[in-house]
Amino acid sequence: MPLKTAFGYEQQDGTVSYGTTFAEYSFEELIPYIQLKTVLYDVKLTQVAASAEDYFAKTQYENENTKWRILYQTTGNTVCQSSKMNGFLVFYPNKHLS
Repeated sequence: MPLKTAFGYEQQDGTVSYGTTFAEYSFEELIPYIQLKTVLYDVKLTQVAASAEDYFAKTQYENENTKWRILYQTTGNTVCQSSKMNGFLVFYPNKHLS
């Protein structure tokens, strides 16, 4: 069974609206979506996690058979984690230096 990817959007109240892909994707394939802060065509945002902590809970990886979980935060940051990672990859919005 392929490992899916979850894409989530943090809401103002701290909950996370998210959905998962049907197929497995490599991180390299996900980069264009991460850069645009969007989701793949097959993702429907029909699920809700109570918080970012719940969204990234180890049980979520197991229950939903996900390899990658990507969260677009209200701050503009993007947080990524793999089921094999102990930490997070965090992307901050570009700030143009003058």
